[in-house]
Amino acid sequence: MNLKKSTQNSTDTVESDIEIDTKIKKNKSERRVAQLQKLDPDVFEKKDYWDRKSMNGFTTLPRVLPIAMQIADILTKGKPIGHTYFCLWARQPDFSLVKIDNPQAFATEAGFSGSRALDTWKSRIAKLVEYKFIYSYPGYSGPYHHILLRDPVRVIKELYEEGKLDSSILTNLYGRFMERAEEVGASYD
Repeated sequence: MNLKKSTQNSTDTVESDIEIDTKIKKNKSERRVAQLQKLDPDVFEKKDYWDRKSMNGFTTLPRVLPIAMQIADILTKGKPIGHTYFCLWARQPDFSLVKIDNPQAFATEAGFSGSRALDTWKSRIAKLVEYKFIYSYPGYSGPYHHILLRDPVRVIKELYEEGKLDSSILTNLYGRFMERAEEVGASYD
């Protein structure tokens, strides 16, 4: 009898925690809306801001992505891959598998132009694969027809454990990365 009651209380507690968490997030959003109304009523009235609830064309990004991009750029010494990585995240449909139907469009979005744009983009994607930020799967558009965006927290932890973040700059960035991951609830111990 006590077991059932205990289980019920545990379930109630979990549901209560979810409600509190949802309220905290909602309250934070509501506070930001109220803050904008006070800061700039004209901008608020014109809706001259990005509202993900009423507009199309948004995606969910990991909050640790900027630091992961910095680490990726330093790893590739002079051939930055961070922006290419970001462009893949910007194309993902709230699930980590991205389909590359038109590699040239992806190359252009990543900032590459001219006759070598596609080759440069492919070389950056190859580096993302090498450092295991992504997995790639072949298809009709080539070896990078499907891209799986891996969890950047796991990727960075793996790189650290493999000794690939051994310079003082990378070690400091790793520390900041893990702090940020913990701040946003994305750390795994």
